[in-house]
Amino acid sequence: MSEKITKLTKKQEAAMSVYVQKWLGIGTNTDRLDPDRTTSIINKYQEKILDEKPTPVVIFNNPIEAWVAVCYASNGTAINELKDKVENYFVNGDTSIDTSDPVYPYQDGSLYSSVISFYDFFINEVGIEVPDDLREKFDCWSDTTELGLIYPLDNVCIVSEKPSRINLNDAGEVHCENGPAINYEGFGDFVIYSLNGVTVPEWLVMTPEEDLKIEDYHKIKNADVRTEFVRKFGVERMLDHFGKKVDTFENYNHEWWNKSEYELWDMASAFDGVSYAPHLKMLNQTTKIWHVEAVSPNCSNLSDAIKERFGGRDFTISAIA
Repeated sequence: MSEKITKLTKKQEAAMSVYVQKWLGIGTNTDRLDPDRTTSIINKYQEKILDEKPTPVVIFNNPIEAWVAVCYASNGTAINELKDKVENYFVNGDTSIDTSDPVYPYQDGSLYSSVISFYDFFINEVGIEVPDDLREKFDCWSDTTELGLIYPLDNVCIVSEKPSRINLNDAGEVHCENGPAINYEGFGDFVIYSLNGVTVPEWLVMTPEEDLKIEDYHKIKNADVRTEFVRKFGVERMLDHFGKKVDTFENYNHEWWNKSEYELWDMASAFDGVSYAPHLKMLNQTTKIWHVEAVSPNCSNLSDAIKERFGGRDFTISAIA
């Protein structure tokens, strides 16, 4: 019986960052697929995991092309005609095939790298015991992260290329401030706009910050996208438009409150159906970056808000390194 693992060793904890970088590199790799290597990976996956016979493999430029190919193949189009049919669909607007209601692929390819990284770490670094047959399946599964999205059909497997470009910020999040963060080649104009790991509409990326309007903010329903709007629009501009100052460090004789320039603002006008939405504004003493964080409606002054932010404890700082 294997020994129960309850805690990682210091060496294992230190190795986690190595696995993060390894699989981040795999997940964001944009190398073009080699047809022979792709077919080898898919055929092993079909045999070992799907328990199916190997089929021909056809590679398309992006997920949109791949889905159109799936629709044609499912409708009886011959394998050697799929490429021409997909091109005709985009160039001439073929309406004979129904491509509505796309289905997510059976296997995610490189998008599944974060999941595979978890098993890779515990199998190879922590030493979790895996039976030989299961390890063989895992290796086949792991190899699919070299590819794009995968649709294994009865007589053919449709595979999409990976993105041709992926932009990341310093935190490793998908991000680009002046264009698409993710680009695919081929038909369909498949691009993704993202700010700090949040998928956003094209206009939020491409509109200069000085041209953003408060009216644009009200169009946004997703909370994460709203956060990115505020980040680009600017905290001070948001407070000027939406905020009402409730309390300020200037009302107190408190050294660290003064240094952080704490203020409590009511942002209720930025939210539908909310009568009071207190937010704590502060200057990070280490990074010198302004932050605005929501606090509960129970906070009517700085003392309440700061105490809540520090988990109900009174705010005391002796020094900042």
